[in-house]
Amino acid sequence: MTQIYSLSGTPAKAKATKKISIKLIGVGGAGGNAVDRLLEFGLDGVEYVAANTDAQALKRCHAPTKILLGRRSTRGMGTGGDPGAGAQAARESIAQLTEALHDADLVFLAGGMGGGTGSGAIPVIAELVRSLDTLALAIVTTPFNWEGHPRQRVATAGIVQLQRFCDTLVVVPNDKLLQFATPTLSLDVALRAADDVLRQAVQGLTELVSRPGIIQVDFSAVQALLRKPGGALLTVGSGKGDRKVADALRMALQHPLHDAAALDQATGVLAHFSGGADLTLHEINDAISELRAAAHPKAELVWGTSSDDQMVGRAQVILMATGVGGHSLQDVMQETQQTTITTSVLQEPEPFIEFAPLGDLADNEFFVPAHAAKRFTSRLQPSSTFSSAPVPNNLDTPAYLRRGAHS
Repeated sequence: MTQIYSLSGTPAKAKATKKISIKLIGVGGAGGNAVDRLLEFGLDGVEYVAANTDAQALKRCHAPTKILLGRRSTRGMGTGGDPGAGAQAARESIAQLTEALHDADLVFLAGGMGGGTGSGAIPVIAELVRSLDTLALAIVTTPFNWEGHPRQRVATAGIVQLQRFCDTLVVVPNDKLLQFATPTLSLDVALRAADDVLRQAVQGLTELVSRPGIIQVDFSAVQALLRKPGGALLTVGSGKGDRKVADALRMALQHPLHDAAALDQATGVLAHFSGGADLTLHEINDAISELRAAAHPKAELVWGTSSDDQMVGRAQVILMATGVGGHSLQDVMQETQQTTITTSVLQEPEPFIEFAPLGDLADNEFFVPAHAAKRFTSRLQPSSTFSSAPVPNNLDTPAYLRRGAHS
């Protein structure tokens, strides 16, 4: 049965709520670039962290908190495309990662799959976040097809591991950028479009849980939806004029890197409408009816509204659909399986993450905080190491090593 939070809900001003802590950690080179681009947007209410095995790339990142992964094992020189080295580097730095993330209510994990740091470290960090009883939402990209089968294989193996540890996983295949890119569109602008998926998710969830509303969406409702199994669609749309709400919803559903058709699989839909004093009940009703028709018949539907005097004549829709079956993930796996993998990656995978026991962590220059150490170490079980060989692609090696600049 459809459940709808409606006008009988409790207004935001009727109860006090604690400030929700949202953090975003960008892992590897692609993750660091995503952090920098989000910082350019100036989104409020988010704390940014960058983690990398490449010391020079980390130094260039503008994140206020930076973590050099695997100081001893990689010496700041990267992983050379080996996801096993990336996983080991993250394990070495568990104490620093815990210190940076332990007090968050929601953690976004961003990065690119296919290289050593992203494919190896992101699943380790996701498991850490889960062990801290924190909501984990990962948004990752996969390699262009022309980057080769080895990187595709590593990306798929990393995604299989990652989906075991995060509450919601959004996969953005880089090849989708080619579907809307014009011949003259620069690479930087195209990659910014991929980062826009992350930006919309961060902006949308931040505003959902922090903006006072006429009909407030509780963080507990957001948690429940994000923890539904399957993939997710998180997007923002805006409109103006007589059809402002309808246009905002259409814009949200037509993002070139989202598959709006997957909405009919959704088991959970959350919509937040914001506008000025001219935002009408009929406009909201029509939009919700459209969502209701597009979503799965048994989908849970949660909605809220907020008013801003400066938005007269304009409207914004924040849309989140979960439990969509991981449509993009399935596509990525199917394509990679057909070309590079002989056994099914959709079966329960052999774990590749081998967590160090607490005694080994004590040798680190940082220590796991006492309030988090017990919860963290009690939930992580040792397992076998990552079986993929290093990718024979020198693009995974830091530039200064390719130039022979190290001693």
